[in-house]
Amino acid sequence: MTESTKNKIKHYLDSLEFDDWCVSDYFSPDDYEDINFDDAYRYIIDYIEDCGGFDPTGAVVYYSKAMEFLQRNDPTLTLSLRLAEDMGYNMLDVDSEILASILKMNMIQNMLYDRADDITAFFYEIQELIHTEDEEEE
Repeated sequence: MTESTKNKIKHYLDSLEFDDWCVSDYFSPDDYEDINFDDAYRYIIDYIEDCGGFDPTGAVVYYSKAMEFLQRNDPTLTLSLRLAEDMGYNMLDVDSEILASILKMNMIQNMLYDRADDITAFFYEIQELIHTEDEEEE
C-alpha cells in the first residue's frame, strides 16, 4: 500500500468523528493493511470494540461537561436513562457523567451505523485503487 493511499485512509478515518472521539485514534497507518476491505464497516466496528473504544466508562468526565452534553443532547434524560437501564444500571448507580458517557457512546455508534454505506463505498474504492497500484507494479 502506497503512502498516498495510507494518507487517503487517514484523512477519511479522521472524518469519522463525534465531539472529541475519532475513528482514526484507534488505527495507525500500519493497521490499514489489516482492514478487511470486503467488510470494512464491520471490521472497523469490531476493531474499535475490541480496543474498548465504545466503552462508556469515562467518555464524558466532570459534572459540568456531562451536564452540558446532556442538556444539549438529551435534556429530558429519557434516552440516556433508557440506555443505562438497558445496560443493567440501577437508578441509584448513575450520575450525570455515566449518563452522558453512555449517551455519547450510543450517539457515536449510531453515527457510524448511519455512515456504514459510505464507509463500505470508500473502502471499496481504496481496494480498487490498491488493485490498480498492484497491477502497475507488475
